[in-house]
Amino acid sequence: MNQRVFTVYIRRHCHLCEQMLHALAPWRDGHGLALEPVDVDTDPVLAARYGERVPVLAEGEEVIAELLLDEAVLARRLGVAADGGLREAGTYQRIYAIARQIPAGKVATYGQLAAIEGRATARMVGYAMAALPAGNDVPWQRVINARGEVSARSGGGGTARQRERLEAEGVYFDARGRVDLARAGWDGPPAPWLARHGFHAAARPVRRADAVVPGAPARRARRML
Repeated sequence: MNQRVFTVYIRRHCHLCEQMLHALAPWRDGHGLALEPVDVDTDPVLAARYGERVPVLAEGEEVIAELLLDEAVLARRLGVAADGGLREAGTYQRIYAIARQIPAGKVATYGQLAAIEGRATARMVGYAMAALPAGNDVPWQRVINARGEVSARSGGGGTARQRERLEAEGVYFDARGRVDLARAGWDGPPAPWLARHGFHAAARPVRRADAVVPGAPARRARRML
């Protein structure tokens, strides 16, 4: 999945420019758009081209919006719902949007992301993470398996790098190479965000070894708090 890069030509102390950047924020967060604000007054050529039209939203050389953001036009260009939602987006795009919500220092499981997305399986989430191109903005390292472990990659690459990234974010691994999901497990996105994009609330990940076993004493069950 290639990240879409949009340039926003602006000027300082421009109220309309601030409005457009604010309006674009949900599109950036929900769809992973790369937004590059450019002050036209730093370049005479840009000032001559866009100075009287700012704010201007462009993808490459093509202007998408001037002065005010027409979200319907942007939605058609991206192939998504007109409100910027992800209900009609592809499964991988929805999975990536969920993963972008995981904060540093927390982890989610493949199954948790699948439950939030609603149509995917844990395996599909794994495939989506594996399909990410280099240099993407999805925090793929924060998605681990239900045992609290980093899953081995096909070909053996990436496992050590994923653990290194997580440790750099403050995630602790025990002697068995597992993350304590009770401490580092992610609660999931806020309810309004879930509702807007047609996602579902899902329970915190529970390590399989800690799951309730039929007939076992209740004290053996550990809820991920």
